[in-house]
Amino acid sequence: MATRKINRKRIPRLFIENKLTTRTVNLNANQTHYLRQVLRLRSGDRLVLFNGLGDEKYAVIETLTRTGSKVQITGSAKAIPSSPLKLHLLQSIIKAEPMDLIIQKSVELGVESISPVLSNFSVIRLDENRKKRRLEHWQKISRSACEQSGRHCPPLINVPQTFSKALTAIPSNTTRIALHPSTSNTLQDLSHTFDQLTELHILIGPEGGLSPSELDEANATGFHILSLGPRTLRTETAAIAACTLAQFLWGDLSV
Repeated sequence: MATRKINRKRIPRLFIENKLTTRTVNLNANQTHYLRQVLRLRSGDRLVLFNGLGDEKYAVIETLTRTGSKVQITGSAKAIPSSPLKLHLLQSIIKAEPMDLIIQKSVELGVESISPVLSNFSVIRLDENRKKRRLEHWQKISRSACEQSGRHCPPLINVPQTFSKALTAIPSNTTRIALHPSTSNTLQDLSHTFDQLTELHILIGPEGGLSPSELDEANATGFHILSLGPRTLRTETAAIAACTLAQFLWGDLSV
């Protein structure tokens, strides 16, 4: 039986926020530091540049110094198609490290957007300055996750907002679920009702879960209240598991 050849050396990818229409691209000190110190690249090494705007290019490093670098575009690369499921994660804000993990893994799993939510049992409170800093931090994690996973376009990460505002921002006539361990209804049950889905909003509570009033509000605005099985999961585990199952049931994740 014929065996498929495996490419064991993956070409590293770098996200840049400008059009890739010139033959030569100059990279700033931060991008150069990433190439030198994180990816351990040197002059003559290959990489892929992408900008989330449809452009994805093969390139070769020409020069690499401490203050900047220059790369030469050598051809066009083919971007990985987006998932057929537009998956939106409404994640209650939790402590920094597990929140970062949720951002990273949900981006790898192909979410279309992430809405950080300030819910009743959230232990983190953010003023306007902290909201801005957190958003910039999450966007950086998102771009890195795209570089690692092969995604072309980083998802939209919304500014942290209140629970009610996040729910009212969801377009009408879209399928939405909220996770809570008190119910026996599951995502698989939902898949029997919706054989095909093109868009799904998933609401995840904080460490203490969604409050009774939040569950009532979610239920009143059309959310299906579901669980992920008999075990009580940590918030970050629930978010990753829910995104994985949704992409398996309706998206592009296969076994």
